[in-house]
Amino acid sequence: MSARADVIVLGAGIVGVSVALHLQKRDRNVVLIDRQGAGEETSYGNAGLIQREAVIPYTFPRELSVILSYAMNHRRDAVYHLSALPRVAPWLFRYWQNATPERVERSARALAPLMAQCVDEHEALITEAGGTAQSLVHRRGWLNCCRTEKSLRKAIEQAHVLDKYGVDHAVLTGAQLRQLEPMCRRQSSARSISEARRPRPIPAC
Repeated sequence: MSARADVIVLGAGIVGVSVALHLQKRDRNVVLIDRQGAGEETSYGNAGLIQREAVIPYTFPRELSVILSYAMNHRRDAVYHLSALPRVAPWLFRYWQNATPERVERSARALAPLMAQCVDEHEALITEAGGTAQSLVHRRGWLNCCRTEKSLRKAIEQAHVLDKYGVDHAVLTGAQLRQLEPMCRRQSSARSISEARRPRPIPAC
């Protein structure tokens, strides 16, 4: 390659593409590099959510029962090999140290201004991209379905923590959930829905 550029961006996922586009808007000559096509690796395998509510970072669990479920490899979100523990133990210890409520709150306060802009920033890029991009985006929030009253109460408690960061949510009964999602089984008790930006009319309410 003989191309010259002001900036090289490594990785053509949603982050890399967004960075490259914003650099171009600032009159920078940008080269975007990826071993695959744009959006074909991590961004392809992800959920495709614009997570306005993702203000509080994922932290090391503090509940003993949850820690034990990870230790026993009974989780789907994290799997480990015993042989790797000596190498990752120092990192896990630092991860645990930074999971105190005070440090989590500090991280959330730092993230909040960035997350507050994410929907508007993506909306501008979607509008600029035109019709095809518009048809790929659904603006209806996301569902957190709960099987038990205990898990529902915990979900509501967690949703209220986000109130001070401007994240909207609504709590629906199982009947209201099934009206929106008929394929849900009748045992579904309730749900919490976090909207991306501001409350919108929900047909079941």
